[in-house]
Amino acid sequence: MSYPTYPGGYIYPNELVQGAEYGSVVWVPIIAVYMTLIAIASGSAMLLAIRTVIDIRVLKKLTPLLFIASLSASLVMLLGPLADLRRPDHFYKLLATPHIIPTAENPGVSPIALMAAVMWPLLLVLIVALGVLNNAVPRIKIHVSRWLAVSLSIALLAVSAVWATYHSLLLYTSVARATFYNYLPLIPAEQLIQALVIASGVIAILAVAHRVELAGEEIRTLALIPLAGAGLYAFFRVSETFRIYIYTSGSEIGSTLISALEPLNTLAIVLAIVIAVLSYISYRSGSIKTAAVSGLVSIAWVLGDRWLLTINIQSISRTGIAILPQAMASWIWVAESIALVLFFLFVYLLLTYISPIPGRGVSHE
Repeated sequence: MSYPTYPGGYIYPNELVQGAEYGSVVWVPIIAVYMTLIAIASGSAMLLAIRTVIDIRVLKKLTPLLFIASLSASLVMLLGPLADLRRPDHFYKLLATPHIIPTAENPGVSPIALMAAVMWPLLLVLIVALGVLNNAVPRIKIHVSRWLAVSLSIALLAVSAVWATYHSLLLYTSVARATFYNYLPLIPAEQLIQALVIASGVIAILAVAHRVELAGEEIRTLALIPLAGAGLYAFFRVSETFRIYIYTSGSEIGSTLISALEPLNTLAIVLAIVIAVLSYISYRSGSIKTAAVSGLVSIAWVLGDRWLLTINIQSISRTGIAILPQAMASWIWVAESIALVLFFLFVYLLLTYISPIPGRGVSHE
């Protein structure tokens, strides 16, 4: 199986700077946090869109949380790649003059420019539009609001799905490591699933934090998302891992792939199983607190998987038969990553102050 690649081979922004010195491209850790925020934003937006099209009572009750979570994560997530740019003062050019139309001098389309200049503003506009429409429904004629809601929801679902799988798209544009990703062909589906799972988990955490009152049946409905999603992810990743062992057994590239994957790959599978078990307990007991614990695990799960696919895999040499050392000033990126998360929380709290969360009370266990 092969995937489309950028004409002539895609070059990462920091490859020319770090390649000669380190011997490998190093996407710094803040990019893994950035990709985790993308999962939260896109997953929450997808649930917001689904709630508008399908009358699911728990999602309807949690609509304000879905709106604020998706909007706050979307507003701050581009600060992640900004921290990785060598010339952050030129960041505006990515929005003002994006390379999204092929030219003779610059053939192909830059996925990074396309996402930053087109898909990011579109995501924000659709989230805000759907959120405003949900609040304005009583003041708009029913048939008009329904038509608008369905149209906006379909558009938001499409844009959110692209964002949820953006990481895998970016990975597949790397000619140097395209062979590796051919061994993990289900990454786009896995990341789409992870976006829905982490969004449902984060919403459960926020429901507990805001003491939103939920009935047992509503909690059981919410628990079905991570239960099914984490279970399906575990099946996909186990199948892919088994495929790698079968097709690369005894070869140099096989040992390289396995060295780059482990132990985080096994940890990701184990965490997915833990999420599924906790979600099943939440489903059986109707406990929102258990769902919130599952949500905490899902954050670690997605972050660990993004670290694996963003950081660890870059250590594979261009020949595919060696692991190169990674050199990075970890403490700098740890500080920036923490700052990014704190800024996300600040924006979230600011939005909850502007738009208070209704339905607060003692949650049902």
